[in-house]
Amino acid sequence: MRIRTAVRVLTAVLVAATGLSVLTAVPAAAAPPGSCTLRMVSLTALNLYDDGGTDLVWLKLDQTFFPPGNEGVAFQTPDLGDARPAADFGAPVMGFTAAGLTSAIVFDRFPFNYVLDGAKIPCAATDHGVRDYKGGGAVYRLRYTVA
Repeated sequence: MRIRTAVRVLTAVLVAATGLSVLTAVPAAAAPPGSCTLRMVSLTALNLYDDGGTDLVWLKLDQTFFPPGNEGVAFQTPDLGDARPAADFGAPVMGFTAAGLTSAIVFDRFPFNYVLDGAKIPCAATDHGVRDYKGGGAVYRLRYTVA
C-alpha cells in the first residue's frame, strides 16, 4: 500500500514539474488482418506412449514448449480419457499468421524426445477446435479456440 501511494505521489510530482499530462490507457490494437490467436483449452490422453507407465508431455506451438521449463505434464494409465486443463501447461496462448500454426506433442524419452507432429492448425476462428496426435501407440487430443 505504501509503495502504491509513493508511486502516485512521485507521478504527481513529475507531472507538475514537467507540465505533462497523464495519459489514459488506450485499448490494444486489433490483430492485423490474416492473423489469429490460439488458446489451449485442454489435452487428453486417449492412449499412452508408455503403456502402463508415465508419459511426460509438452505441447509445442511453433518453437515454444508448454509448460515452460524442464518438466512435462505427467499422464498415467488412470488419466486416460481425463482432460488436463490449459492451466497444467501454463495456459498456452500463441499468435500466428494466416499460414497456420505448427504444433506437436513432445514426450520426454531418454536419450531423445519423441515427437508426435500434428498438421498445422489453420487460422480460422473456432470455439471448438480439436487436433489429434497419433504415433507409437500414443493418441492425444488437443482442444483449443482460435480468434
